[in-house]
Parts: sequence; C-alpha cells; structure tokens
Amino acid sequence: MNEKESLSERFESFMGGKGLYIVLFAAIAVIGIIAWLLVSPAEIANENYGDITMSAAETLPDRPEQTQASTAEKPESGSAVKPQPEQTAPVMNPVEVPVEEEVKPAEPEKPAEKTEKTENTEKPAEAVQEGALEEKSENAAAELSFTIPVAGPVTVPYSYDGLIYSKTMHDWRTHDGIDIEAPIGTKVKAVAQGSVLSVEQDDLLGTVVTIDHGDGIVSVYANLAAVPTVKAGDAVTMGSVIGSVGDTALGETGEVQHLHFAMMKDGTPVDPYKYIPQR
Repeated sequence: MNEKESLSERFESFMGGKGLYIVLFAAIAVIGIIAWLLVSPAEIANENYGDITMSAAETLPDRPEQTQASTAEKPESGSAVKPQPEQTAPVMNPVEVPVEEEVKPAEPEKPAEKTEKTENTEKPAEAVQEGALEEKSENAAAELSFTIPVAGPVTVPYSYDGLIYSKTMHDWRTHDGIDIEAPIGTKVKAVAQGSVLSVEQDDLLGTVVTIDHGDGIVSVYANLAAVPTVKAGDAVTMGSVIGSVGDTALGETGEVQHLHFAMMKDGTPVDPYKYIPQR
C-alpha cells in the first residue's frame, strides 16, 4: 500500500511540476512527425512528375515551321541574302453566276363549285315532280282570267280558318266562301272558262253549281234559283250565265238575299279573292 501511495504521489508531483510540459512537447513532436510522413510522399511524387515532364519536353523535336523560321532569320555567315520579290495575289475578275428563277409549284386545281343546276338535279325525283306540278298549276291559274259572279257588297266574309257567328244557325262555325248581297233573280256568271262539274241540291246551301277550271281550281255557286241554266258537262266561258240568285239555302235564310260563292284548290277551300278581283 505504501508503494502504491508513493507512486501516485510521485506521479502527481511530476505532473504538477515540469512533467506536464514534457508530455505536451512529446505530443506535439509526435503530431509533427505524423504530418511530415503524410506530406512528404506527395511532394516527392510531384517533383518526380515534373522531372519526367521536363525530360519529355527536351526530347521532342522542334516544329518544322519554327526551324525554317529560325533558319531564315539567321543566314549563314559570309553569304549574301537575296531579297525575295513580293508576291502579289492575282486579281480575279468577278464572274456573274446566273440566278435561276424560282419556280413555284403549280397550285392544285380546285374542284368546280356546284351550280344551282347541279343542286337541282340532286333533289329527289318526287320533290322535282311536285315542284313542277305546282309551277304548272300557278302558270295555268295565271293564264286564266277571272271575273266576279255578281256585283254587290260582301255581307259575310271568308273564314275557313276561324269561327264566325251564323245568324241562321245561332252558333259559331266556319264559312268556306263569301256571301255577296244581290236581289233574287240577279243573273249569276261563271268567273272563268271551264266545264260544269255538277248541279246538286244541298240541304243547307240549296241549289249548287260547281265548275271545274282545270289544275285543281274549282268554283262553287250556292243559294241559286231551283232551276239553273246549265247542266253537268256543259262548257262555259268567263261571264257565261249559269243561273240566278234564289232563296234555296235553308242554312242561310237569316242573312240578306245573296249569292254564296266559294272556291277550292285541290279540294281545299281558299279565299275567293285569291283569284277574283275585289270590288
């Protein structure tokens, strides 16, 4: 125990004195040695590499250009240097190069536009036929001349698309023609040329004469006297007398004395003033 205590006391006294500086100096010396060992190989390698580079450079021959230049700059002793004539570049006359004209590519031909005639030919045959029939009908109607059946004011207008009050029936109903006021016995004339289609006795309209003018155009004369002056199949001209105003229309006895006149196109009632002149 005394020996251990004496050793520890000695170590403490050593470290407390100059021993601490000795240990620090030894540590610094060791670190310096280690650093020198690490740096020295790299410096040696660089020095060797520089030597090798220099030796390789010394062994390379000079460039021919440099050799010739040096030879030209240093003439041999005792020899005269002949002046070299100046070489001038030959003058080249400019040569005109023909410029080729730019050839534009031909534009593709545009397809011909369809004309109205072509479009018409592409329509279905039924539509073309129907249009031709309508045009023919209009032309035929234009060729016909129309007049009024009797002279007088209109007491009941055409109203096939709307209802109108009936003084006789006391209700609202359509009216497929016009009622032209005229005294009983007034002569009734055909409005255009044609043929008598029928002579009938109707329960409401009385004696009725129907004339066909062609192309679906038909004129109807009602409330005539019991015996007209024409019969079915007779040909008439514009202004031909077909009968006289009567009082046979039981469905219109509440109205003033008149002629009930109507017109149809292809079996459908139309406004008579579409054809006859207005008075």
